Amino acid sequence: MHRVSALVATRNRPDALAGCLEAMAAQTWRGPLEVIVVNDGGAPVDAVCAAFADRLDIHWVNLDAPVGQVAARNRALALARGDLAAFCDDDDRWLPGHVAALAEALLGRPDAVAAFTDTELVEVSRGGGGWQAGRRHVFAWRDPARLLQRYNPVVPSSLMYWTRVHEEIGGFDEAMSHYWDWDFLLRIARLGELVRVRSCLTLYAVDSAGTNQSANPERMSEARWALLEKHHLPDTGPSNFWRMCEDPDLANERDASERVWDGDPGIWTPLSSR
Repeated sequence: MHRVSALVATRNRPDALAGCLEAMAAQTWRGPLEVIVVNDGGAPVDAVCAAFADRLDIHWVNLDAPVGQVAARNRALALARGDLAAFCDDDDRWLPGHVAALAEALLGRPDAVAAFTDTELVEVSRGGGGWQAGRRHVFAWRDPARLLQRYNPVVPSSLMYWTRVHEEIGGFDEAMSHYWDWDFLLRIARLGELVRVRSCLTLYAVDSAGTNQSANPERMSEARWALLEKHHLPDTGPSNFWRMCEDPDLANERDASERVWDGDPGIWTPLSSR
């Protein structure tokens, strides 16, 4: 039976992490699933992770000082024992069929190196009454392989891949900073097929207050130029996942997808806080 390693980088967001782990514990996948949490120099996560030890095969590391999100993921990767790996940011959420759908897509396609689900981008906010969900976008594209040369059509939390790819391409490129995920996709796409699962089994949280690292891509121009130069890509200007969905130049590239989430924002609240 194939083992899936879920790689989670986190820092000073215990409630977000608990909700993320709650969603992982609810997966319908019947195979082995290990969860590796790397705390990037924040307050210790021992209590949060230990609370899931009876429901998840979970391992965690508290780094003494921040090393950055990409290096933290490389630390998680070094501990992974699975032949399949998947990412999840602590504020994103997997719906229950996420791991099973991706694993089945990969196991049924021997020429594939990775698979990804479509995603719902959800504008979220937190007030006195708990989490609130606002605007939603379906993030789904007709020809992701072609679009990959101009934009990133894959949310990292929606991706699963064979860990053997690292034998050929190495780890995640820490020099790519905010664009580590797009860089990783471009590198593995040269090795085989990227399979799309046409169902929104991933929820990507967009903070309505604009605190996401990618909320202002103009501030990430140095990292973007490094990516463009490394892969000889055309410059389409600063963008992010939300902007892509509202970009009129990409309207014909968008595609329909099955929407699975019932809209309940409680998925961002760990059971212990409900």
